[in-house]
Amino acid sequence: MRILIVNDFASINGGASRVALTSAIGLANASHDVHVFAGAGPVDPKLLEAGVKVTCLERPVFQDRPALAALREGLWDRVARDRFSGTLADYDPKDTIVHVHTNRDVLSASVPALAIERGYPVVYTCHEYFLGCPYGAFFDLRLGIRCPERGGSFGCWTRPCNGSAVHKKIWSMTRSVMHERAGIPGKVRDFVFVSDFSQRILGSYLPSGARCHRVDNPVGAAKAGKKEFAEGEPFLFVGALAQGKNPRAACRAAAEVNRRVVYVGRGEMDSELRQEPNADVRGWQSESELVSSYRSARALVFVPIWPETQGLVVYEAAAHGLPSIVTDDCAAAGFVQEHDAGLVVPSGSHESLVEAMKTLGSTETAARLGANAYRAFWSDPPTLERHIQQLEAVYEQVLGAKVG
Repeated sequence: MRILIVNDFASINGGASRVALTSAIGLANASHDVHVFAGAGPVDPKLLEAGVKVTCLERPVFQDRPALAALREGLWDRVARDRFSGTLADYDPKDTIVHVHTNRDVLSASVPALAIERGYPVVYTCHEYFLGCPYGAFFDLRLGIRCPERGGSFGCWTRPCNGSAVHKKIWSMTRSVMHERAGIPGKVRDFVFVSDFSQRILGSYLPSGARCHRVDNPVGAAKAGKKEFAEGEPFLFVGALAQGKNPRAACRAAAEVNRRVVYVGRGEMDSELRQEPNADVRGWQSESELVSSYRSARALVFVPIWPETQGLVVYEAAAHGLPSIVTDDCAAAGFVQEHDAGLVVPSGSHESLVEAMKTLGSTETAARLGANAYRAFWSDPPTLERHIQQLEAVYEQVLGAKVG
């Protein structure tokens, strides 16, 4: 098959790009013709090594462009559209899938709109919630709560959820309108979801007749045996140190049980957390360093306020035999609950989080739940191979419908 992958970035800088580019490599290794069209560099050399063709515009993200250019190009980038037109010229709509992963930070609606206009079958992966929310998270940054408004409604337009200037909210809302006019989601038939949880949230925003496909994100963990538990281990938080991920909750609860929290990640709350005496903020780590962090922790703490689409870190932790504490209204709660792979606590309950940490203070309990997590993960691991097989099945269905 011929697959043209659209992604803002040509190198890994987050979960969505990791999935987009890892899948590109996996598809190329499975003998498919793969081309990545990206807005910002640098280009990951692993793409080229795998034989993936890459078109990279080497443009900055919108927020790093001059104000007027960012305003104009963020809504409709003509330069990116012209370059994409040249790329599409080498591909026939009859045998080519255009798979859109991200186009909000560098490329704009102008790129996927062109594929839709020219009749290419388009597959859209819902890594976040942009189809419903202009900020992609259903989160009120000003109040630090889940946003109760329906995306695009009058309440959504008038809610000062971004905590910043009114013109920025208007720009974000207008950008969503531009996507709708471009045919996203209205003229897209096939949507990929990484969890039933995220599909339930976005289901009412999809067009009538949409086909929803479940494709598990790959977790590239090596099987190295269950971790050994020891006294005095810290709790672990992995991810962007952003308000919606709620890193502060882990620190405050751990302080009450006299435990440290190791933070792997960076974000707007970095400096605030560094002032906490029981917080060990280490920034982003290399793959080997992250493995070491998983294997030297007592449990992973994953308690987001916003609705994470999956929570890959919970699965990564399980691959090493590390249990997780998760909130009951996130996608990862199902995995933890079903397999007794940690503890599920009510969202927003500080007391319940403290109690969960006390429970996992028992080395015997932590080891038992960690063993359950390890067994659950490795009994059916979400490998790259399985991810590629699921993608191939989606593409075959999409192309079959196109031919039919």
